[in-house]
Amino acid sequence: CTTDLWSSVAQGSMLRLTAHCISLDFSHKLFVLQSTEFNGSHTGEKIANLITTCLQSWKVDNKLVCIVRDNGSNFVAGLQDLGLSNISCLAHILQLVMDD
Repeated sequence: CTTDLWSSVAQGSMLRLTAHCISLDFSHKLFVLQSTEFNGSHTGEKIANLITTCLQSWKVDNKLVCIVRDNGSNFVAGLQDLGLSNISCLAHILQLVMDD
């Protein structure tokens, strides 16, 4: 899965969770599981709760291999609290390097 949280002055905050898999013919498939409004502060606990709710509602919580996330300390904390395997997004890291 990949996940991201972004904010817009006009639209508020949104969290998206996308599932990625490889089909039997080895083609890449992706499915947006949830794109939902995210109200309040972006704490690790709130992120963890919303991700858990989403994974359980799609019945994929026991099929998850790894979550790709940005480097935000809130995402790192939330996913570590859940005990989910997670890694930083390389594209996000490169963007941060380019912005410096």
